[in-house]
Amino acid sequence: FLANLETAMAFRKLGIEVPELDERMEHSLNEDLQRILTGQNDDGGWGWWMGARSNPYVSAYVLFGLAQASKADFLIDDTALQGAVDYLTEAMSLPSTSSEPWRNDQRVFELYALTEAGFGNLFIANDLYEERENLSPWAKALLAHTIYTYSDSDERIATLLSDVESSAIQVGRGVFWDGAHDSSLIMSTANFSTSVVLYVLAQLDPTSTVLPNAVWYLIQNRTPSGGWMSSYETSWAVSALMKYISQTEELDNEFDFSATLNGEQIAQGIAQGVEHLESVAASVPISALYPDDPNALVIQHGLGKGRLYYNARLEVYQPIEQVAPLNKGIVITRQYYPADGVCDQDECEPVQGGRAGDLIKVKVDLTVANDVYYLMVEDSLPAGAEVVDFSLKTSQQALDTIDFHDPFAEGWGWWYFASPSIYDERIVWAADYLPAGTYELTYLLVLNQPGEYRVIPSRAWANYFPEVQGNGAGSVFTISE
Repeated sequence: FLANLETAMAFRKLGIEVPELDERMEHSLNEDLQRILTGQNDDGGWGWWMGARSNPYVSAYVLFGLAQASKADFLIDDTALQGAVDYLTEAMSLPSTSSEPWRNDQRVFELYALTEAGFGNLFIANDLYEERENLSPWAKALLAHTIYTYSDSDERIATLLSDVESSAIQVGRGVFWDGAHDSSLIMSTANFSTSVVLYVLAQLDPTSTVLPNAVWYLIQNRTPSGGWMSSYETSWAVSALMKYISQTEELDNEFDFSATLNGEQIAQGIAQGVEHLESVAASVPISALYPDDPNALVIQHGLGKGRLYYNARLEVYQPIEQVAPLNKGIVITRQYYPADGVCDQDECEPVQGGRAGDLIKVKVDLTVANDVYYLMVEDSLPAGAEVVDFSLKTSQQALDTIDFHDPFAEGWGWWYFASPSIYDERIVWAADYLPAGTYELTYLLVLNQPGEYRVIPSRAWANYFPEVQGNGAGSVFTISE
């Protein structure tokens, strides 16, 4: 929501009109805004997952988004906004139960969100300024923006921004910022820190010489799909880049470009201000590449001013049977068992199929080497089967082997997870915290359509640090008549 909102605001400021994109974005923004408001808890805050207990940092992030939406003339329910302000104000006033150094970074973000919503507190800002030596660069930047709200001539703004710029880390042509107190609890990473600093500097010091280098760093650190390592990083990166574009002459360009692969032209185009905003894409089948010799991809910037950004990636799809387990801090496996009670679960042998109409119990075993925050677990279903969802009246209800009040409360450690989200092709669990250990999640499948199905492996990952991840092996599941 926030990334789309910042993009819409930047387009509006620059006078860019793309009717099809505007229509899609308007629909997406309104739909996402309603989802956000629906997820608000009774205490006025938000949890990381629908129905989870309220979290001050997550709530501050949501309040910040709502404040930006209000500035962009979206209608925000006053009761919802006031509830968020009341929750966050009370959370900030409570004595901290943590002596961790990242706590002040969190307080800066909470205060920034309140200030953006029109409910800041200069006395708290003054106290945090006195603790500035213990703040991460991104928190110093947000504190500078908070103080700027009260007085754009306050000398402390220049002090904070000077501290931020001097702490930039050079890498090649780019610069980035690390969090002094990176923590999973506040989802702090180098991409996030760099994005927040860029977001603030683009507004308070758009002539800063570090800005182009920070942009270069963010562009270079995208994933092959074009985004960043997590939805949180991507949101902040897009928001920062939009602020940069709207405050600088980034779109004041004019040049032609082209790309060739092994001497054959595959793309060409013109970059010319806001009139040519569409990206140019090209793809070639892997069979067109030399299997044993080097392949030459040449991307050329023609005469003229402006930067050319590009992304190149290679996609290879494996047959499911060849997908091997992956362990990067998480081990996950999946097994299927008959659920008809003909044998004790501990004695049952796993099965790789069944007959249409059968009930199958699925066990997903998970082992995490270290404590992990904001964990996602996803298991894909055989295409000819569906999860027995007791919240739907269309599911089979005459099952005497299940606790209808808590049909997923089996296995071990399930109480750390929110209720699973059930989709047509997968089931997803989320836990905002999971101690190191071994866990077992279970659910029921009803087999419907006969056939032989390739089943995508189950997988688990730390949502904001996806380098901590694991997946199981691919499998084949057969449903007979």
